Amino acid sequence: MESSNRLSTKQNNRKLILDLFRQSDVLSVADINSSTGISKPTVQKVINHFTESGLILSEGKGASTEEGGKKPLLYSFNREYGFIICIHLGPDFFYSAIADLGAEIIHSEFMQVGSLRVGELLELCAEKINAYAGHDAVLESRLISVSIALPGIVEPESGKLVFLPHFPEIAGNYPFLDELKALMSVDAPVYFDNINRLQAFAEMKIGAAAGKENFMIIDAMEEGLGSGIIVKGELKHGAHNFSGEVGHMVLMPKNGPRCICGGRGCFEALVNLKRINLLVEEGRVQYPDSAVFRNEKHDKLQSRLLEAFKLDDPLAISVLDEIAFWFASGINNAQMINDPELIIMEGIYNPFGESFVGMIKAHLSKMAFPDIERPLDIQFSGFGVERGILGAAAWSVWSFFNQQELYAS
Repeated sequence: MESSNRLSTKQNNRKLILDLFRQSDVLSVADINSSTGISKPTVQKVINHFTESGLILSEGKGASTEEGGKKPLLYSFNREYGFIICIHLGPDFFYSAIADLGAEIIHSEFMQVGSLRVGELLELCAEKINAYAGHDAVLESRLISVSIALPGIVEPESGKLVFLPHFPEIAGNYPFLDELKALMSVDAPVYFDNINRLQAFAEMKIGAAAGKENFMIIDAMEEGLGSGIIVKGELKHGAHNFSGEVGHMVLMPKNGPRCICGGRGCFEALVNLKRINLLVEEGRVQYPDSAVFRNEKHDKLQSRLLEAFKLDDPLAISVLDEIAFWFASGINNAQMINDPELIIMEGIYNPFGESFVGMIKAHLSKMAFPDIERPLDIQFSGFGVERGILGAAAWSVWSFFNQQELYAS
């Protein structure tokens, strides 16, 4: 992937103008000239270049100027120039979608899945990819790429899987990309990466971290916890693609709970649903009349804990405070390594709101360098279950518009 600073002047102008269109509704030549300083004749040449390819559409004439001048011609970015097939594999679900070049979902399917073997997963992925390639919108335009978000440790450059939770038969260097392409009936670039990294990328491009260059997301699922890290506007993978695996930072090395990775005392093992269950049961003797135990035959623990927390129930507060302490411990370590300006929370703790964030910050203030102010913004993501799909789409869109060939003559 070539960066814009390695493009020629002509190519840089084309990329700058196309990027401006991607961020706007409609623009005139004068609008672009005013925003970029590129001469009007050059702007018009670039627009003509992209209208010929179909990436820019003519929108007719706008209103005349106050001085009664000639009505300007207006143009817009064609989001439907091409489409992306996106897949997100969760611990118990399979989410697939078609997105346009604005990373907006135009069609999606969500399905619960039971225990799958890796061969069955590959067949399911290929089945959806092949079917979506025949979708009316894709057939009328073009398939830009396929983008897949996976849990675990993946190697995007080699196309291999190192570790995928819930798929014990994968034992390092599984040739996922090669196996998938052998089952696909379409020829298109295929991208895949760790789900949390793609989520962080989506937050930077279209989410709560827009305009931020140093931040991380923390996504707490029922069983696991992962992170995506952005430093100076770049998504970090690390030397061995372990970057973002903060869920496996060991916070309680002695007598800690067993983790899915095989270790003990990992961050995620201290804040997952299994840990909440344990803490609630430990509190049953001291708080037998807690609201947490109401309707326990009918309502899920998370729902009961949330309702009790809203009522200032002592057991709920005690459990959430314990969880908040371990979140603060993990965040403190992350601060000491990457010093982010923002942390975006995603997952099962988001419904607990600002009160839970306040607990985290209270514990955090007593940890490393308690006498030095460490400004850190902690926000909740605006994304829901679609966050993995949006991450996959955002990465494919970025990859497409950062191809040097797109701006060549």
